[in-house]
Amino acid sequence: MENKINAGYGSTITLENDYEYEESGYSSGIEITQDITIDGKGHTIDAKGQTRIFDVEAGKVTLKNITFKNGMQNFFFGGGAILWKSLDGIITNCTFINNYAPSGGAIRLEAWDNTISDCTFIRNTANQGGAINLNTTNYASISNCVFVNNDIYSVQGDGCKINNNIFMSCSIGFDFTRNYNIDNNWFGNNASNYTYKPNEFCNNWLFLNATTDPNTVSVSNTADIIFKLYAYNSTSGNISKYDNAPFKNLNLTITATNGNIDKNIAKLGETIKYTASSVGTGNVSAKVENVEYTIGLDIIPIETKLILNSTDTIIDSISTVGINVTDINNNPLSGVVKLTIKDNKGNEYNTTVTVKTGITTYIYPADKTNISKIVNITGFYLGNDTLGYVDSPVAETKFRVDKLNATVNLVVNNYTIRNFSVNITVTGKNTDRIVENGSLIIYANREKIDEINITDGKAENILLNITKIGNYELSVAYSGNNVFNENNTFSKNVTAIKISTIISANNIITTYNTDKYLEITLLDSEKNPLNNATLSVDLNGAKKYTTYKNGQIKIALGSLVPKTYTAKVSFAGNDIYSPYSTSFKVVVEKATPTITAKTKIFKFEDKTKKYTITLKNNKGIVMKNTKVTLTINGKTYTATTNTNGVATFKFNKLNKKGTYTASITYSGDKYYNKLIKKAKIKIKAPAWKTVAKGSKNKAIVKKIQKTLKNNGYYLKYNGRYLKIDGIFQKYTQIAVKHFQKANKLKTTGKVDYKTAKKLKII
Repeated sequence: MENKINAGYGSTITLENDYEYEESGYSSGIEITQDITIDGKGHTIDAKGQTRIFDVEAGKVTLKNITFKNGMQNFFFGGGAILWKSLDGIITNCTFINNYAPSGGAIRLEAWDNTISDCTFIRNTANQGGAINLNTTNYASISNCVFVNNDIYSVQGDGCKINNNIFMSCSIGFDFTRNYNIDNNWFGNNASNYTYKPNEFCNNWLFLNATTDPNTVSVSNTADIIFKLYAYNSTSGNISKYDNAPFKNLNLTITATNGNIDKNIAKLGETIKYTASSVGTGNVSAKVENVEYTIGLDIIPIETKLILNSTDTIIDSISTVGINVTDINNNPLSGVVKLTIKDNKGNEYNTTVTVKTGITTYIYPADKTNISKIVNITGFYLGNDTLGYVDSPVAETKFRVDKLNATVNLVVNNYTIRNFSVNITVTGKNTDRIVENGSLIIYANREKIDEINITDGKAENILLNITKIGNYELSVAYSGNNVFNENNTFSKNVTAIKISTIISANNIITTYNTDKYLEITLLDSEKNPLNNATLSVDLNGAKKYTTYKNGQIKIALGSLVPKTYTAKVSFAGNDIYSPYSTSFKVVVEKATPTITAKTKIFKFEDKTKKYTITLKNNKGIVMKNTKVTLTINGKTYTATTNTNGVATFKFNKLNKKGTYTASITYSGDKYYNKLIKKAKIKIKAPAWKTVAKGSKNKAIVKKIQKTLKNNGYYLKYNGRYLKIDGIFQKYTQIAVKHFQKANKLKTTGKVDYKTAKKLKII
């Protein structure tokens, strides 16, 4: 901002944004030394309590439309926001808030012919002149300004004019031996203390007053209230009008009692509309800062009119009267009306009616009425909570009371026998009146079947004693009461029918050979079960069943061959209940048996190896004489279960050690699913002992001789063919050595484990 000012001398510069103090190394403020106009455009300069804002040393300077905040100067010569040493300066439409200096908290003037106008000073502080210190200045002009909680001070200036300003909680301190003019300032005086002298040297000052037009207003009507400043001359004692234009921006806070106002904030001279709400005294107050003034009005009741309307003859034991209350201008009112009711038989009845805005209908109650009489009603208006008690001219009307005709209507709820029920209503003919009481006699084909009482014009869900199907003429006779005539004209033709039925069950998916049932329930239309009734069910053949408790039957499904069935169910009906037929889907799926096949370990030496499995159905019962197969090492074996459900397989060609996977298969049939079971079978390696010359184990020796011969050894010796005789002697030993040598084994002539393994006899 300092750069902008230095570059703008001799012209007008505008502030396009707010400014705040930044570290600059000095606290005397921005120095202005030439002609310049600074237009703040409503922006704020905030010194943050660190420095003075402007030091006006020379030049013709104008400052306008700027808010100065938190300026601070600790030097004796002060000027918290501005120190002004130049002539012919102008400060206008500016606001000074929370500035501080020992002298001139907001402004310290030290030059002549400067003007301050239309400014606001709020909570600025100093030892001398919290708002302005007019130090050595002469001919300064301060006008149209508002001072709140700060003051003006001067002891050396001369010829200063301080006029048309507002001082709230502050003062003007001068050496009044000099030439000062402080006329027409407002120091907070109002019409109740306007003669109080705000300053020893002040002869003319302003005070707040108000006018009301009219001074007296009736409830709901309006008065115009205006708050304005007036001038008072203490020398002559005269009060004169004052042009409030200098304070056009001053806002008054408006409040009211015993009525409503059209605005809560108003300007001086602005009209405030006050509408009275209740009889008594109404007050309207205006407040600014710590100054408040209240003007009072007298509120009086409004004049009213009361109108009662009815026809001369009302054929109704409960007659209606229209009540209308208005003011003298025919504007509708609410409130309370007192009625006095007399008939020609000497009876008198008093009541009050709360009337809403507009016409309110009063219904003359039946318990106060005798038939064939003349009724006179007199009324007068008592007012309401707002108006208070208001007497009004008496209004009067009359009518004659006769009985009403009644209309009977019957609606059948249920046409089925044993449950035949009706609703009956009795209403006033050509009226909204309710037939509150009376008795009804009900006939079926002209025979009385019931007699009942009605309440509030109706009898509901009346169960009639009709037990056979067929056509009936139902008629109803109403006895009448003290309000309504009797009525014997209603009749209606109806047909009683059988009670409908329903058969319910669920579609079922089950498995063969399980304890599953098809549960079927027979109910009537009211969901009541029908016990001891006969149902015909066609499920794999027709059969009849009798329902038991809860109207149910149960059909076992476990023995049905797996497939999809349609269960056709029917009830033939009887004298009371209607027939019913339906069908349900039953799906029986194949069962899955179980195969128990355990891991088995065989010895290598076992010539015949036996392996057993157990086959059971889905209930865990053994399956006898059933064919199963077992596949192992590429070969398939077949066996049939015995009476214990056990099948035995014999292996005679499984001669190599190792672990084998056996697949046991049951192929299934029309009742059971196919099933495959896997099992592990192990062949243990033989426990081998070295065989040497002279061995007694002929079987092993034969096996060795045979294997040697198959491999080209132990064929003949000295032209003689050698025999496989199981005798381990010289020729067998020689053949073993040749085999060992050829296969790079240790040549011992003995068949040890390595030689036997190489011969593949183990």
